[in-house]
Amino acid sequence: MDYAKAFDHVDHSTVVRKLINFGVPDFLIRWICSFLTERQQRVKLCAVFSSWVQLSGSLPQGSLLGPLTFIVLIDDLNTDCMSHKFVDDTTLSEFIDKGQASQMDVNVTQLLNWSSHNHVNVNFKKTKEMIINTSHCNFPDKLSVSGVEIERVNVFKLLGVHINQSLKWDDHVSAICNKAASRIYFLKQLKRSSVDPDDLYHFYATVIRPILEYACPVCMA
Repeated sequence: MDYAKAFDHVDHSTVVRKLINFGVPDFLIRWICSFLTERQQRVKLCAVFSSWVQLSGSLPQGSLLGPLTFIVLIDDLNTDCMSHKFVDDTTLSEFIDKGQASQMDVNVTQLLNWSSHNHVNVNFKKTKEMIINTSHCNFPDKLSVSGVEIERVNVFKLLGVHINQSLKWDDHVSAICNKAASRIYFLKQLKRSSVDPDDLYHFYATVIRPILEYACPVCMA
């Protein structure tokens, strides 16, 4: 499930209510409220500035407290199926035994009800469905939510890992190799420009190596 501008649509009163239900001390709640409220923003284009606009909601991105506050918001997001939550990435999954029907439409309805109650919006165009079925049979009907058909895909990128419907890692390995190769090209260009070897190593260690090492146990499975 993809939430449309998840951090921008966080309702402050909802977060505060949940912090109170958690039993968070009053002085911490006041401190968080001070962090969230009375924020302003404006747009700069060259030397021209727009007027300041007071924000009625949202979370500051790039901060440590922003994601933590969002985790508080989605803590009570639950459905009848398995829910996997990582900040604003939410995945619902179910096992369908032979001869049984999918209940995912019911689970999605539960998630939509929670989303409406907590003032966040689902982006149906970016929400995807994937069937993991090695036998290529007994596929359930496509999901349709509020008259919008959810796209069914064969490969999906979840938290930086490409998962395909046959649970093979060819797509993930190929994506990693292509991404690393494009950055190695820049490394070669830097070397041809006689960049200092220490700087070349720094570029490799910070730009290329993390790509190769991220989720590398998956590639070795």
